[in-house]
Amino acid sequence: AKLLPNLRFYGIQAPPKKMADPAFGRSVESIADYYASALITSQPNGPFLLGGWSAGAIIGLEIAQNLQARGRDVALFVAIDAVPENTAAGYRPWHPVYLLELISNVPGWLVKGNPIRTEGLRSSARRVCTKVAALARAILSGEADHSVANGYAVEGFMDLSRYPDEQRTFMKRLYTALLEYKPKTYSGNVVAYEARVKPLFRLPQVGRVWRR
Repeated sequence: AKLLPNLRFYGIQAPPKKMADPAFGRSVESIADYYASALITSQPNGPFLLGGWSAGAIIGLEIAQNLQARGRDVALFVAIDAVPENTAAGYRPWHPVYLLELISNVPGWLVKGNPIRTEGLRSSARRVCTKVAALARAILSGEADHSVANGYAVEGFMDLSRYPDEQRTFMKRLYTALLEYKPKTYSGNVVAYEARVKPLFRLPQVGRVWRR
C-alpha cells in the first residue's frame, strides 16, 4: 500500500448466496465469467493485476483469459504454488526425472515438515486416515457418477463438517469443475511462485507446467 498507494486491492471469493445455485461453479469458465463481470463493474477502465493460490490460480487464469477476450488489459497474472490440471506439461509419476525430483525433495521435507515432532506425527496420521476413509467411501458408494467420487475426494483433504450443506455441495461441484477444466494457451505475462519444499508424495511441478 505504501509503494503503490493508487492500487486498489481486492480478494475474491464465492458469494454465499450464489452457492445455493446448482449452476454456479459447475464449470471454471462460468465462474470466471461471473468474477470477470464483477471486476469490470468495479473497474471500468485500466489494467488488471490478477493472482491466485490453489484453486484460485486455476480460476484466475480463466478470468485473465476472459478479460483479454473482452479487450481488457491484464498486465500480470501471478500463480502461487498451484497449476491447472489437463496440461500434459508435467512428467508422469513414473518418469525418471519425476522420481529423481521426488527423492531429492525428501531431505527438505524432513527438515521443514519436522515430522519427528509429536504434533507433526499426529497431523500426518490424521491426514492419512482421512484420505484412506474418503477413498474407501468413494469405492463402497458404487456410484458411477464421477462427481460423487470427487465429493469424497474433497473430504480427503478438507474437513467439510464445519460448513453448511450448501457450501459443502458447492465445494464438491467446484472440485469436479477444476479437474475437468482444460486450459488454453495464455498470451499474457505470468509470474509463478513455487515452494522450495514440496509435498512428500506428489510434485506439483509448478514452474514446469506454467512455462508450457
